[in-house]
Amino acid sequence: KLTAAAEDKANALIIHIGSLFSGGQDSYALSFTGYTGSGHLNGGLFSSSAVQLSLTGSRTKSPLYLTGTVHDFYNGHGWEQRALDKTYSGEEYLLNYQELTDALDASIYTSQEQLEMMRSCRFDLRFEGLKTQTVFYPPFTASFFFINQEPDARNDSILLPKAQSVGFTYSFLCMDINWGSEKVQKLLRQEAWAQPPALDEEQQKRERYIYENYIELPDTVPERVYALAEEITEGLSTDYDRMKAIEGWLNRLAYTTSPPQCPEGQDFTDFFLFDSQTGYCTYFATAMAVLGRCCGIPTRYAEGFVTTGTRRTEGNQVMITSDNAHAWAEGYIPNIGWVPFEPTPRYYEAANTAWNLPAQGGTPAPALPAPESQEEETAVPDDWTQDSLPARYLSEQSGRLLIHFLEAVLLIAALFLLLALFLFCRRAFRRRSYRRLDAAGKLENRMRKVLLLGEMQDLRLEAGETLAAYGKRAAGRLDTAAGSFADICTLYQSIRFGGEEAGEAKILQLEQYTDSLEKQYLHGCGRLRRLLYHMR
Repeated sequence: KLTAAAEDKANALIIHIGSLFSGGQDSYALSFTGYTGSGHLNGGLFSSSAVQLSLTGSRTKSPLYLTGTVHDFYNGHGWEQRALDKTYSGEEYLLNYQELTDALDASIYTSQEQLEMMRSCRFDLRFEGLKTQTVFYPPFTASFFFINQEPDARNDSILLPKAQSVGFTYSFLCMDINWGSEKVQKLLRQEAWAQPPALDEEQQKRERYIYENYIELPDTVPERVYALAEEITEGLSTDYDRMKAIEGWLNRLAYTTSPPQCPEGQDFTDFFLFDSQTGYCTYFATAMAVLGRCCGIPTRYAEGFVTTGTRRTEGNQVMITSDNAHAWAEGYIPNIGWVPFEPTPRYYEAANTAWNLPAQGGTPAPALPAPESQEEETAVPDDWTQDSLPARYLSEQSGRLLIHFLEAVLLIAALFLLLALFLFCRRAFRRRSYRRLDAAGKLENRMRKVLLLGEMQDLRLEAGETLAAYGKRAAGRLDTAAGSFADICTLYQSIRFGGEEAGEAKILQLEQYTDSLEKQYLHGCGRLRRLLYHMR
């Protein structure tokens, strides 16, 4: 337990230092895990097995998507968050869940049939390798359990009051949905009830708000993108079928982690669909969301993590690494809610396989010309499960953060060395200057040092105050084993005002007293006050 606690503290320090040096923001972005900056789409990514989160809980039958940050506004080269002023009340994630449960209640399916379509799951999630305000949650989450936290869940992204790091844990209940089931697909096509479920006033406000804020596209989107969306969805009558057709067509493009850069001034989606036709998840998710909006379907762009590790056994700890970082698109299906779609070839098959069927593709794409170049698809990366090991803190991400930490340590050490060198040189210069003074100069120098040591102890000589009065006010606090302050005052005044000669013996007596007073002060004060004294 002590070793595990030490690992957590060390890893948390590395992550905290790394976030300071990287200028990281408090909300999650794929840049945390090797992708480009928040909402920005151009650029490549690198592979990393650095652990970000861990999950313990139910066994799922579908891949588990963990939404982090949701973006609603496409600007032609990236995504932004603008739909933050909701005109309806309630927590967004809960309203989305309630819309689905209302659809089930109004459906033609029995309780047994509904168990074939979806099931409830519970998970404990722990931060392992990141620092963020963002709460990660699956689509159709029913409830959360936090300790001493009140997150803001009014918007698409859920944020904690302040950023949390290693060891932060919370629990949630969610729905595991059989997206490949014919019954689920029939529900999504609005064909599984005698009449649609009735929306209350807040739900109607929410639906209007979604259609007003999640279908906008900039003028940078060329007409050929709209034409392609129309061609892909030709003859389809439901929003779900249109989104599935777009998803299936995009799945045929090539996956790569090092796509070409989009030229400056060209719309990103246009470049990806017609010029490059290669990319990774942010490219596919963006194209999916834009093509959906071209058809008048509200969409949004989500960033987070996806894992298949929860499909193995009940109660195992599943480690979510940087390689599990992902982006996908969500489309709004009336009377159902925000539904995730998976256009990225690397994850498409796993996301579209029914629970009771062997692995196979999802809805076939329309017969449109396939891209000229095809890249071999990669299977969904296996997640690994194991107990807490010190080795996992030596992963690539922690290694990068450790470099930042060492850079900070070296910088601080260099600053301390420079400060020590400065103080040493100044002290040597002062000693040399003191030796060159005559007796009167040494007398004044030493008396100023006495008064400085008194000032450091909150005994400042007031304007117009005599040394005798000052000594009485000090009440023995300036006395040492080498002499009392009253004796030194008498010595100083006899030379300064009485005309006595400042011989070597008297100067030596004064030096011994001041050295003793300095040693006495430094012995009784803390490091900071000691440093401040040497800086004077």
